[in-house]
Amino acid sequence: MVLEDDRDGLVSLAFNPHGSILATGGGGSPEVLQQPTGKDSPHAERARPVRLWDAKTGSPLRLLTGHMGSIHAIVFTPEGTRLISAGADRLIWVWDTGDGRLLRTLGGHSKPIHALTLGPDGRQLASAGADGSIKIWELSEGRLIRSLTGHTNWIFGLAFHPDGTRIASAGADGTVRL
Repeated sequence: MVLEDDRDGLVSLAFNPHGSILATGGGGSPEVLQQPTGKDSPHAERARPVRLWDAKTGSPLRLLTGHMGSIHAIVFTPEGTRLISAGADRLIWVWDTGDGRLLRTLGGHSKPIHALTLGPDGRQLASAGADGSIKIWELSEGRLIRSLTGHTNWIFGLAFHPDGTRIASAGADGTVRL
């Protein structure tokens, strides 16, 4: 099946843990978003929704609205009751997947966010992006636990180790850091 969206480019997606819902986000051409110039995306000023789809039928389920600018990263919590999105607006948005309600926003990055990952138990969230920093959050309280630095350019990839004790990050500086 093909799911069609009227936005100008989709750059992020995630299935919920049950595989029944697909979330998509975007709003900017991939060519623009992949250039690590350190500047905000030219699409940053436009409001963008996260769209939830029924993964079996392809029917749109809900729009989660609020982001200003492209949505670069989406993850579901392990139980699937929350969805987390981030992007050009430099904010992390935590949504209730049942009713689409915004639960909280987290701010701390100075430039667009390009990567999100959850710890194996879903209690910690890591975010990273164009400011070259990694922020680790305690998700239930929305509290910033720690900031990690070291990359000299944008960070595009993040992964928690399965035991939750380490994070790997991949950046435009050509390094992977643990």
